[in-house]
Amino acid sequence: MNEANEEKVQKAVKQLKGLKFNKKTDEELLQQAQTLVTSKEQLESIDVEGLFTSKPEKKQAKELLKKYLTDYTIETVSDKNTLSQLIYLEILNLRLQEALNKVQIDTKAIPTATVDLIHRNLEQISKLKVLLGVTKNVKDQNKQDGFAYLQLVKKKYKKWLEENQGSRTLWCPHCAKATLLKIKMDIWESQKHPFFKDRILGNEHLINLYKAGKVSRDDLSKIFEVSPDYVDWLVVKGWRLLSEDEEKKLQIEEGQKEITKQIEE
Repeated sequence: MNEANEEKVQKAVKQLKGLKFNKKTDEELLQQAQTLVTSKEQLESIDVEGLFTSKPEKKQAKELLKKYLTDYTIETVSDKNTLSQLIYLEILNLRLQEALNKVQIDTKAIPTATVDLIHRNLEQISKLKVLLGVTKNVKDQNKQDGFAYLQLVKKKYKKWLEENQGSRTLWCPHCAKATLLKIKMDIWESQKHPFFKDRILGNEHLINLYKAGKVSRDDLSKIFEVSPDYVDWLVVKGWRLLSEDEEKKLQIEEGQKEITKQIEE
């Protein structure tokens, strides 16, 4: 454990000791503090709140992240990125279901396009869960014997190898930006990651092609393996890649929404 983490752990131990009716031993307190610090670091290493603009969805995403990190072991960068996509799709599914219910209440009709979109979204959610190995609850997983659990780990590892044949991704410890390591016969060669800017999935050249009408939103969603809504979020909110006229129009719309919200309140 590095010096910075050691300080955090000792601080957590002092805070736990200060709690009333705390009868844990020093060893138990140390273990609890280490768990708390590790959990906090894991939460901070996966930015799911940045994928959403509304406060309720940010809160839902954070709660989902806490649950997954509590129930399952998520260690590799690949698994963390997959978990981030999974949580995005799960929140999107809640959004789609809410929109579907509203239409049914208002019109008594069932829009088949929305239903189809929900089904496709659920299929993608299932695929990501299989990839992460989170299709069973914790109790069921704990009941598996050693051989069955080993088979699950081997299956996850095989899937990971298929998608990481010639490269590895890591986060720079200095600037916290994504770095791609490409395999060579004698050493690892590092380069700036082509599909991440800071910790946000995307590629500026592809986005510029999309804005120029040379590739569609569906094309980009398939390339990045995300929802089409993510592409819009990336352009408008994530990287704010708008022209001067688009920026002015967006500011006007946001201002009108804010005024309307204040009036309604």
